[in-house]
Amino acid sequence: MRIPIFLCLFIVFTGVWNILIKRGSLRHGESYDAYVDREREANLTIGKKLTEDLFIVPKIDNLPFRPYEDTEENKKILKLQATVSRKATLPMLKFDKVQTNTDLKLQYGINNLERIGGYEENYNAYIKSLVEWGELLLNQQQYPEAETVFLSALQFGSDLSANYIGLAKLYSEQGQTAKLAALKTQVEQSHLSMKQKILSQFELL
Repeated sequence: MRIPIFLCLFIVFTGVWNILIKRGSLRHGESYDAYVDREREANLTIGKKLTEDLFIVPKIDNLPFRPYEDTEENKKILKLQATVSRKATLPMLKFDKVQTNTDLKLQYGINNLERIGGYEENYNAYIKSLVEWGELLLNQQQYPEAETVFLSALQFGSDLSANYIGLAKLYSEQGQTAKLAALKTQVEQSHLSMKQKILSQFELL
């Protein structure tokens, strides 16, 4: 049985539309024609310079770097300490609101798109390493050090659910109910994409 051509076109259009939405290129409520116009303009935008004020620099002086003995138990912590220290030297970018590729090209130029993506990835990798470090410290019941690392990640804009859950677990294990309640309120009042997942984990503590 032959499929009507209009149905084929509809399926193709729907597929393209879904891809654009998944990739974050299509703004909420934006028509496809409007997107095409913006994308055309974005692809002609070049030569914009990334200024120093765009970049964010983490403060690592307060982090609990320690000269642990090189035992099997400490190898992961030593490795993460080195990773955090190295990643802290990389250029990082973090945008306060979601930016599509089209938005970034319009604002900073198509020639900077790949570079910006790399700088954002540097930020994400740094935050992820911090949280993993905090979790290892927590598992070894090094509570003050773990709290310092978790809080450092949050203060640097972390929105990872593992960051909030790890800190909540720390407060729960130490019986710090006031801090746990304050953290829960912070999550409830936030716009975190994983808010409900985080709060559901809080209820299990």
